Amino acid sequence: MNSTTAPVTSADPALLRVRDLRKTFVDSGAPIEVLKGACLELQHGEHIAITGQSGSGKSTFLNLICALETCDSGIVEWDGEPIRNRDHKRLATMRGQFFGFIFQTFYLIPELNAVENVLIAARLLRRVDRACRSRAQHLLEVVGLKDRLKHPVQKLS
Repeated sequence: MNSTTAPVTSADPALLRVRDLRKTFVDSGAPIEVLKGACLELQHGEHIAITGQSGSGKSTFLNLICALETCDSGIVEWDGEPIRNRDHKRLATMRGQFFGFIFQTFYLIPELNAVENVLIAARLLRRVDRACRSRAQHLLEVVGLKDRLKHPVQKLS
């Protein structure tokens, strides 16, 4: 993992802390233990990739740490704040401020261009300003779409 920001001091909370996360599903009456005590600590500025075979629990793990599903047990903290027992409205607000999530099957809005699709979360939070638009453009440039910022998403590959 590479840190792209200033070093984190011990007083700074982890950006994301997951401890002993467990999740079991029931399929045809049989329990399937998908997560068996997963742990993760991610500091500000760190980037990770979660990889594994199909069915290994990656999507379940992401859904749990984003509070899209609830865990059977364990602790998830966003920037030092536990997410357990938060109401849905507070979780949605926190999620919008804290996570960027690209689903395996992503659904871009065809009526919007590339930049406008990137700005969806900011629009929902009513935070579209010049700095936000500039960051969206920068992110598209980073992934090689500098010349396609205004292109319809159907024309992007």
